[in-house]
Amino acid sequence: MLYREPRTAVTSALDELLARSLPHGTASAGPHRVSLRVAGRQYAATLTGLGARLLQLAHAAPAGERLDPGARAVLTVDIEGAALRMDLPVEIVTWGRAHVVLRAIGAPLVLRRRIVRDQALADALGVASARPAVVAAA
Repeated sequence: MLYREPRTAVTSALDELLARSLPHGTASAGPHRVSLRVAGRQYAATLTGLGARLLQLAHAAPAGERLDPGARAVLTVDIEGAALRMDLPVEIVTWGRAHVVLRAIGAPLVLRRRIVRDQALADALGVASARPAVVAAA
């Protein structure tokens, strides 16, 4: 029998959000980092609940920090193993001392990181990788 890590409501909510937001067949394995960007500040967050359009987060904002309902923000999920980032535009419904309720107000933007190599720069620095063989057909 295989050991499986017990699923918690937090990871289930995040997995469900990613399944809804990412294109079908996109792998979302790897460490996840969730943050909330609002009014030029970024706060670490944990997704604790998910509804049809509402999301509940536990945030790491300072105790005195207070944001008004209706403020616009961006919920960001970085998936390091898949080199993906998902940005979801949200609106603050309620802001509490440790939790916030958000309403999704748009479609998520999914960004893929890819490696771009500058061959001329690599040649100049002397760290050129082996170039693939080119075969000409007549």
